[in-house]
Amino acid sequence: MMKIALEYLAEQPAIASQIHFEICDVTVAEFEAESFDAVYSRDTFIHLEKKEALFRQFFKWLKPGGRILFTDYCRGNDEPSKEFKTYVTSRKYHLLTVSGYEKLLQRVGFVKVKAEDKTQDFRASLQKELKKLQDGKAEFLNEFCQQDYDDLNQGWNAKIRWVDNGDQKWGLCYAEKPMQ
Repeated sequence: MMKIALEYLAEQPAIASQIHFEICDVTVAEFEAESFDAVYSRDTFIHLEKKEALFRQFFKWLKPGGRILFTDYCRGNDEPSKEFKTYVTSRKYHLLTVSGYEKLLQRVGFVKVKAEDKTQDFRASLQKELKKLQDGKAEFLNEFCQQDYDDLNQGWNAKIRWVDNGDQKWGLCYAEKPMQ
């Protein structure tokens, strides 16, 4: 993802001097207060157990009026299936509900909070990726093995099933730090 971001930035000379990318462990990173205009993340907070502490750091690091935008895998509101629980445990994921993210952002102090359930967009993306994998099976097998193909195929199908069962959701969240 960093390579893609840097390639895109190289094509945008007018904004290149205003943007800085850094790869780091954000859970231990140290930045000056009010040093960022925005925080963006895509499907990464699932790996973090101490979400509130991290979001408090984001709040501190953002300038007044700064924004946070992220997507993340979420869990449904109901008791998940045993299969989904096993999957989440095996991956060491820590999932919130979409409304759980909304409440977390508000608790930390963010305003203009929007937490939207974009699960149907997620499902469409999963179907697209599955079709791409299946349509490109021959090319895939030229580079990888049958077991790799089977694992990906089963994984995409399982995620579609979990979405259909209401176990897995996909949240899109936006919030702002107050202007003070």
